[in-house]
Amino acid sequence: MNRMAAALEHAGYRVRNFAYPSLRKPMAAIVELLSAEIRHHCPRGEKICFVGHSLGGLVVRAYAQSKGCERVGRVVMLATPNGGSEVVDRLRSYRWLRPALGPVAGLLGTTAGDLPAMLGPVAFEVGIIAGSASINPWFSNMIHGPDDGMVAVERTKVTGMADFIVLPRNHTFMMNAADVQRQTIGFLRDGRFEKPPI
Repeated sequence: MNRMAAALEHAGYRVRNFAYPSLRKPMAAIVELLSAEIRHHCPRGEKICFVGHSLGGLVVRAYAQSKGCERVGRVVMLATPNGGSEVVDRLRSYRWLRPALGPVAGLLGTTAGDLPAMLGPVAFEVGIIAGSASINPWFSNMIHGPDDGMVAVERTKVTGMADFIVLPRNHTFMMNAADVQRQTIGFLRDGRFEKPPI
């Protein structure tokens, strides 16, 4: 997320890059780490905008569900599996792969008992950027419909979202793309994406 952070700083935002141990800690522990980060670095009562890539968007949703939305400003989610991922469904079916997924990624499937479904609708202003260019044909074969190589475009959506856009980017590196950065800044500034005229 360093290039995204630099683009946001250039646009005038004060940025804090939050890294979290998703392969070692459960979501509740990650939420507590984020909460501590916010208390330490953000003035009391200040609204905070978030930009979350993939699992990062679910971390924001879990934070808002656990701690409330009072501090949550505008949020941009980049390729977040808000409806889970068929890739996780398939990979966790292999018992020998389950430990590699860690305590959080293994819960990012598409069933009602998985983390994305348990988080419910969003109650804050969120814009979602989905990717439609895959560099991973093996994973794409596991996914129904257009995808970014990890998440189906349709599964990035969440009830309550304010705006949605699809860009021709792959899952892993989309945050480095200039159009993704431009659209992210546009949503944080205006509450909507910059869509071309029809």
